[in-house]
Amino acid sequence: MMKTPLKSPTPPSARLLVVDDEPSVRDMLVFSLSSKGYLIDAMTSASEAIEKAKTERYDLMLIDLNMPEMDGLELLKAVKNYTSDIVAIVMTGCPDLQTTIESMRMGVFDYLAKPFDLDTMLITVEKALESQRMTRALASAHEMNRLQSELLLHMSHEFKTSIQEVQAQIKRLAELVNCILDLPNRSSGRQPSLPMDWESVLQKLSQLDKPPSKATVLVVDDDPAVIDLLKYILTRQGYEVDSVQDGEATLQRLKTQRPDFLILDLMMPKLNGFEVLDALEADPALKDLPVVVLTARYLSPEEKMRLQKRVEGIVEKGQTDIQEVVAILNEHAVSFRSLSAA
Repeated sequence: MMKTPLKSPTPPSARLLVVDDEPSVRDMLVFSLSSKGYLIDAMTSASEAIEKAKTERYDLMLIDLNMPEMDGLELLKAVKNYTSDIVAIVMTGCPDLQTTIESMRMGVFDYLAKPFDLDTMLITVEKALESQRMTRALASAHEMNRLQSELLLHMSHEFKTSIQEVQAQIKRLAELVNCILDLPNRSSGRQPSLPMDWESVLQKLSQLDKPPSKATVLVVDDDPAVIDLLKYILTRQGYEVDSVQDGEATLQRLKTQRPDFLILDLMMPKLNGFEVLDALEADPALKDLPVVVLTARYLSPEEKMRLQKRVEGIVEKGQTDIQEVVAILNEHAVSFRSLSAA
């Protein structure tokens, strides 16, 4: 085992576990990642990594796929017993399509073929950690909502009583507002008409700020945090949003429901984004479906050039503001079938 001390890392520092039986690769990773402020533990074998994971909590793991004692995917499964939300990047000198697909099914964030460029590796690590931070933030928000719900369920009688008093005051305020709303219908010596139902008042007011429905969007991503974030942002912009979490489910959904726009991740289980794009191009009914790619995968210049010929836009997670997705959709809104009359 080799551990590299860091000099005053910039807080907060992510903890990384590097597992590779090649000393040169291991030393290169430790040096490069340490220089960026990450806290690194480097192991030579799967058994060492598992023992370390029992006592330490890691944010990300860089794993060599082919090791003598246990392969990288088996190691990832074992480590997740102790750190369930760890994000993993797999490294291998013998890349193949089947292994790539199996890695994605296991929830691996990305797949680096040796020898890899150091800048590519560092960008991939940064994107993986950004995706994890988003997932953890969403989980914290869900937990906060759960705790608030429990608090309300176990409120004391006195607290419930005080809330009832507030509700009574709101009701009196509602009656006053009803009277104000009814002023145009009054005349001298005439009694006010029946007050408007307060729920109807709220409903009418909410409609004033509701944006018109623009189009239907299908979000395809295996990360629930990304789906929830996009649904929140796009719904507020007036889009109707649906979602699926893998490539096979995408093609099944498109057989019965064609959206106006498809937001597509590239690294997914079952069928990846490139395979989904191939299937769309082969289907005359779907080949003109507008697609925007939203991915954390590092794209080479050649891959970007190929994608730009097939999609409306490419948005990189962690590198581009996710509002860029909204900008692309709004720019191409004229091509949607379900636009509002406006």
